[in-house]
Amino acid sequence: MPERNARLRAELGSMKDRLAVVERIGTDESHALNREIERLRGPAN
Repeated sequence: MPERNARLRAELGSMKDRLAVVERIGTDESHALNREIERLRGPAN
């Protein structure tokens, strides 16, 4: 049971992180979102 509890807590933490990203995308202005996408793509070759 303690192992399951630890696994579920880790999964909940991961889901909270993912939800925060979705909330940020949903409330962010499009130009800021475009900049973030380009930053994540890395330098142009």
